[in-house]
Amino acid sequence: MKFIYLHGFASSPKSKKAQFFRKQFKKYNIDIEIPDLNCNNFTDLSLTDQILEIESIIKNNPKEKYVLVGSSLGGYVSILCANLTEKHPLFKKIEKIVLLAPAFEFTQRILKREKERFKEWKEKGYIDVQHYQWNKTLPLSYNFYLDAKKYEDVPLDRKLPVLIFHGINDETVPYSVSINYMGKNPQCQTILLNSDHSLLDQLNLMWEYTRLFLKI
Repeated sequence: MKFIYLHGFASSPKSKKAQFFRKQFKKYNIDIEIPDLNCNNFTDLSLTDQILEIESIIKNNPKEKYVLVGSSLGGYVSILCANLTEKHPLFKKIEKIVLLAPAFEFTQRILKREKERFKEWKEKGYIDVQHYQWNKTLPLSYNFYLDAKKYEDVPLDRKLPVLIFHGINDETVPYSVSINYMGKNPQCQTILLNSDHSLLDQLNLMWEYTRLFLKI
């Protein structure tokens, strides 16, 4: 079994959650791969780039089975990968998923987040967004949104074991989207926590549930 951690939007493999999970897995002599989902070019980044990055990792060990652990946008990309098996047959190797405040309904979240600047983004082709890895603003192409729109209608109907953690005080992605997903997947368990979108105050608890879920 191979493990991959997918960090969130404008984040990096160095994020606190990514490094926390790496440390916990290491205690059990398990390596978890944490790809840089900025894909070497944040300005022209797309969900397609991120999906292809995960596919390239699986190509390196196509006979293995995979577990994805995804945070926020990384969580949404995890679910997309698991459900894009027709176009990407290697994604059938994904057998379990752990999600931390997954950004379901992602394009709707973008529209809400960038409501005041959306017209400018469309007309100018770029807007500046805060990137947490470098602690500065970077331009992001409008093509990021257009590419994400292509995945809106992907049916997230593959039935596989999924464990979701979501904060009841999450103001970035409402926990209702995780409840809605659970209602469509009988193998999904959603755990609501008294936390915000970061879930940083629930790391140890999430690890214990994750360890049991993965039978580590």
